[in-house]
Amino acid sequence: MTLKEIFEECKKLQICERRDMTDEYMEFVFYTRDVALWNALFSNILGPAVKAAGIKASLDATRLAGRFGGIWDNQTLYKKDIESGMIMVMFWPWQDSKHTTAKLAYLKK
Repeated sequence: MTLKEIFEECKKLQICERRDMTDEYMEFVFYTRDVALWNALFSNILGPAVKAAGIKASLDATRLAGRFGGIWDNQTLYKKDIESGMIMVMFWPWQDSKHTTAKLAYLKK
């Protein structure tokens, strides 16, 4: 499983802005109104969220998200261990309540 393969699945949903796109890190913006669709997509790919929006982050989730700016109560975190490392996905809702940034990271072992 690679970020490029995951991003191919993401193209099935509406993306309003693409930002970073590398083999190890991708960032894009989607409409918050579609967050349930994005949660379903990433749950299918990576399993259930490690930290759902509205839930206080565990110490493990805080450590995982630390290098990407941490994780707040309104943010979501997915992760999946793969043979060569780990895939992480984070949702960062904007203050305008209309947009959410998705951050996808591949962390090598």
